Amino acid sequence: LQSARLVFPSAEHSRFVHSLGAMHIAGRFAAHLYPGFNESFPDALSPSLFESLLRVSALFHDSGHGPFCHFYDDHVLKDRFGISHERLSQEIIRGPMRGVIENLDRSPSGHFLSGESLSADWVAYLVGKGSRQDLSIPEPPEFIKRLKPLFSGLFTVDNLDYILRDSYMCGVSIGPIDLDRILFYTRFEEKYLSFHRAGLGALEIFLVIRSFMYQQIYFHRTTRLFDMSLEGVLGET
Repeated sequence: LQSARLVFPSAEHSRFVHSLGAMHIAGRFAAHLYPGFNESFPDALSPSLFESLLRVSALFHDSGHGPFCHFYDDHVLKDRFGISHERLSQEIIRGPMRGVIENLDRSPSGHFLSGESLSADWVAYLVGKGSRQDLSIPEPPEFIKRLKPLFSGLFTVDNLDYILRDSYMCGVSIGPIDLDRILFYTRFEEKYLSFHRAGLGALEIFLVIRSFMYQQIYFHRTTRLFDMSLEGVLGET
């Protein structure tokens, strides 16, 4: 939460805890989406590999963040090095963590099929913004591209966790976010990830609450004042 904890003292949760939460939500999406995914892309991935792909991608999606999160991203990584935390996450995934990721042979629900392995390049593709932010990443299969909206879209495994987590930890009263309903109406149809119109009410409520959180928490006037002070400090270091 960057410097918001200076305004909301109970907001002491870490980005690691958020990443674990995003990984859990990704696992729930994997269990729900796999039947439709397998119908669209028969035998592309086993259920366990599909689950592991989504969970590991969610776990590492913020690994490139530095101190003070997005503020550091905007004022150090971009200004001085011309990269984003997503790009740095991709470098971590494809560099020091490649061996760890590609040596996995199971997910919580079971082992991969014989000959299957999790590609660090696939994970790096999913956590990047845009189509292929890191142009050195090999072109992924079509079925990997179809999973991108789970990590970059209106609702993602990322923002579904942090909106719920941040509001709770900050003690902010928000309306009910029906995560179960959003998940239920997300599905694969004709090889594309889609959202059924019956769930639009739950999605609209989530988007309104997300906007409220940005107004009241992330862009709180006192929080922004602390951020401006940080800008002066980082500019001198």
